[in-house]
Amino acid sequence: MRWLLNPGVIFVLVAVGTAWNRVQVGEPAAAVKPPPAQRQVSIESCRPKWQIGDQWVIETVTRVTQARSGKADDAKAGPPVRWRFRVAAVEKLAGTRCYRIEIRCLLAGRQQPSATIWVDKKSLALRQVRAQVPVPGGFRTVTESYKFRSGQASPVVAPLTALPLDLPRFLTPNVKGGQKFAFQAVSGPAGTKAVDEISFDISVEQRVSSPSPLTLKKLVDARFAKELETSPPVYVELKAFDRRVEQVWKEGAPWALYSTNGPTTSRLVEVSPRGRNR
Repeated sequence: MRWLLNPGVIFVLVAVGTAWNRVQVGEPAAAVKPPPAQRQVSIESCRPKWQIGDQWVIETVTRVTQARSGKADDAKAGPPVRWRFRVAAVEKLAGTRCYRIEIRCLLAGRQQPSATIWVDKKSLALRQVRAQVPVPGGFRTVTESYKFRSGQASPVVAPLTALPLDLPRFLTPNVKGGQKFAFQAVSGPAGTKAVDEISFDISVEQRVSSPSPLTLKKLVDARFAKELETSPPVYVELKAFDRRVEQVWKEGAPWALYSTNGPTTSRLVEVSPRGRNR
């Protein structure tokens, strides 16, 4: 089992930080104006355009199953937790130029847990996650990196469910039905080979659609809901083993406006002036 896919870990992370023409009778048909055609948006057009220094804030709410019953129906939502994402640098990771994005918990008085991700500068595929995992007496830093078959970038379903780190494949057209990809998750930094290194081959299916903005408006934070009228969103589904991730992406946004992986639902709630894509 990949690290961090542990209800206990989710619980501790939550404790630490702790929506989706009017026509009058008798009116001549010629006078009725049809609604404007909805512009079809591709997932590639929603690809973020980051610059060093860009920042945005994600708010997460995680539902934790109560230990007494162990039933999902008894899960209770913890308090909202905000996380600041910052594009800190562009650097090489195992020979690949990547954005290094640092993630910090914004809960007053808390500096932990924190996480850092590396995203391929060319494809925006997730290449590595380094995160702090709660352990008795403190935190332990764990790293997981990702390899792709034949160099083809794949969507990656990240191991940390308490943070929305899952990224779709942006370099692909919207196609009817799903597209299947595969990646390898390695328990260790990219470009190194440890004696105790463990890897997992993971298949993931990606589905992309362009529903009416009204369908998705209720899912996103109110600050960005109105923008969907002028900048249509795309809806993304990622399915891998026992995980299903649903996201809403929009042109010009630095991250998914909405994401849910089951236990955790997240929304983009703030973008710094430099965080607006240009």
